[in-house]
Amino acid sequence: MCNLDVRDEVNEEIEEIVANDQISNMSKYSDDELRVGLEFTCIEEAEKFYNDYAFKIGFSIRKQTHYKTRKQDDVITSITYCCSKAGHSKPTSQDKSEHQKSQGSHTPKKDCSNRRTNCKAHVVLKIDDRGKWVIAVVANEHNHELIASPFKTRFFRSHRNITKEQKDLIHMLNEQNIFASQIMSLLEAKEGGRHNIHFIRKDLSNEVVEKHRKLVGIDVASALNYFRELQEKDPLFFYAVDVDDQQRARNIFWIDRRSRMAYEHFGDVITFDTTYMTNKYSMLFAPFIGVNHHFRSIFFGCALIRDETANTFCWLFETWMKAMYGKNPKAIITDQDPAMKKAIEIVFPTTIHRCCQWHVMRKAKEHFNVLYSSKDGFENDLKECINSSLTVEEFENAWATMIDKYQLHENNHLRLLWNIRYQWIPVYFRDTFI
Repeated sequence: MCNLDVRDEVNEEIEEIVANDQISNMSKYSDDELRVGLEFTCIEEAEKFYNDYAFKIGFSIRKQTHYKTRKQDDVITSITYCCSKAGHSKPTSQDKSEHQKSQGSHTPKKDCSNRRTNCKAHVVLKIDDRGKWVIAVVANEHNHELIASPFKTRFFRSHRNITKEQKDLIHMLNEQNIFASQIMSLLEAKEGGRHNIHFIRKDLSNEVVEKHRKLVGIDVASALNYFRELQEKDPLFFYAVDVDDQQRARNIFWIDRRSRMAYEHFGDVITFDTTYMTNKYSMLFAPFIGVNHHFRSIFFGCALIRDETANTFCWLFETWMKAMYGKNPKAIITDQDPAMKKAIEIVFPTTIHRCCQWHVMRKAKEHFNVLYSSKDGFENDLKECINSSLTVEEFENAWATMIDKYQLHENNHLRLLWNIRYQWIPVYFRDTFI
């Protein structure tokens, strides 16, 4: 215990020395340093100078405006950097509605409306005839408190920075499936403490996501080239790509000749599932699956999708229908996803939609674990009611008897299962080939 106390005292003393040293360095800088006429060889050097100055004084910066001249092919000739608190923060209508909804809740909401104070501090840099960037205007007046502590200033947005060495280590550890929180702890230990880390966990997560996004772009391009080659060799190979506003691949679908031909014979009933997640790019693998005359599963096409929204499912189902020459399946089995249900109603209006019983019961188990253990016989009665009923009347009577027997009239999840019984209970599909 004594050793721990001594160590804590030494660490506190070291931190105090570092803090005092950094604060004393601030006193060496004054407004005289930042003056009109200072020259820089490039804009990056000028930005770094102003950002370093801001760190020592106690504020953060951002690029506010720039000016291009048409006479020189839109070359930038003037840039203004301002204090990050310049301008006003105007909450959007969505923010206002969410704020109003949260008034009755006990969860505190972050108030972002006062982050900007219309601070007028800024510098204007212009490029001269020699190609050098020169400070043309300096305004040092701030209308808010400056943060004197480097331990706080380093977390301002313009001062947060991940070095190349740190980035390499982050990506190496991430490839080993190590969580962001664990990577952060390792970096803090490696750098000698949290006070030596000039970024937050969100920056670390963003770095990982950005690297994955770039890799996705490379891998997607390779995949599309491969698909083009396959289509050149076999015109019946089909693929389609859904792109976002920046023309980046968002969703991809593909199907080969064999699967398209198999659908002609065995496409009466299909299952569609999105429970497969690819670890590397956080994309969902969504296969269309059927059963052949040997009761073996066969693929009717595959997709990689970014999300599970109704728009995404509509694009995918419409693309799949195009590949299948517009032939609707007679029945489709999915999980209980509401967005998927909506898309099926739009794209497959004549197709019978059934929720997969296995998915329904697996989800129900999360709600019924306590009931299974506390009400002896309930689990067996529930399964018997669902699987052994031969008619609708028999099922509904058995369900009512079970509810009375175990006094479960107020159980919300059982009420939900009853309300959607037409979508998953086998007895309601006796006349349907599924």
